[in-house]
Amino acid sequence: MNFFKLFIFLFFISNLIFAQQEQGSEGDLILYRKENHGGVFIHDKGLGFFYRNGVHKTGKLKRFYEFDVLNIKHPKEYKITSAYDNKFIYGKINSFSIVRTGIGYHNTLHTKDQRKGVEVRYHYYIGSSMGLLKPIYLDIIKNETNNKRIISQKYDPLTQSWGEIYGRSGLTKGLSELKFQPGLYAKLGLSFEYSSFDDLVRAIETGIVMDAYSKKIPIMSTAINKQVFISFYLSLVFGKKEF
Repeated sequence: MNFFKLFIFLFFISNLIFAQQEQGSEGDLILYRKENHGGVFIHDKGLGFFYRNGVHKTGKLKRFYEFDVLNIKHPKEYKITSAYDNKFIYGKINSFSIVRTGIGYHNTLHTKDQRKGVEVRYHYYIGSSMGLLKPIYLDIIKNETNNKRIISQKYDPLTQSWGEIYGRSGLTKGLSELKFQPGLYAKLGLSFEYSSFDDLVRAIETGIVMDAYSKKIPIMSTAINKQVFISFYLSLVFGKKEF
């Protein structure tokens, strides 16, 4: 999916809606002061979920606190089959996840015509981007006298041959060696809220995010690693408004 083209398309659609539809009378609308919503999203480097808590600052401006959790895949990740017919990613030495906490604002471009139509917002966030690195462990076949033994070892493609790799170890292996890499993020996007009920939030959201760190994140040993990650995302949003 070309997320950049999708973002540009939705941006122009939102402006078209704003230009062609009349806003409903503000006197007919109920102003909910609080809003809580969350959801799941896909991005061009993985998957994630998020939660936000916000309040109205003005009639059209809302301030939100945001919490995101997501994984990041390197574009050079390719699964191969071991000699024992199990899958693993050649050259991947660390799995990389991100926990974001930030503050941002939603500004309404177009309000609903009462319960009909779509509310269009643009939003922006900044905050901390905590990177989590967990080393990859593989099950390795060790040939001993008249015996074969499987042991779990941290993956090192320079010292472990393809023929002795049995497969990937359990997902929890390496958690005790988790490393943290602090960073910053910035997010810009559009949301389209379409719920038929005033107090519910149902929306589609798209945008762009940049996560930046002080040094390169070692995901792969066989490819160039980056310290800045730019990704496009598409979210499904569910939530509730309160007085």
